[in-house]
Amino acid sequence: LSGTWVLLAFVAALIPGVLFFPKSVVGEHWLTFDVLGGQRFLTSYLLAVGISTLIGFIGARCGK
Repeated sequence: LSGTWVLLAFVAALIPGVLFFPKSVVGEHWLTFDVLGGQRFLTSYLLAVGISTLIGFIGARCGK
């Protein structure tokens, strides 16, 4: 897995992590989608981990 794929996974995970983070912590945001019944901490975490893991697997597979 190259540094480029790691950086791509980080940036791709950062975007939904920030967008779905609780509005009470970071202020008002434009997304109102609650995946897990209002659990924005868990939603932002799971999206960030899931996306970065997926990109990491793709990068590892493409790097072979």
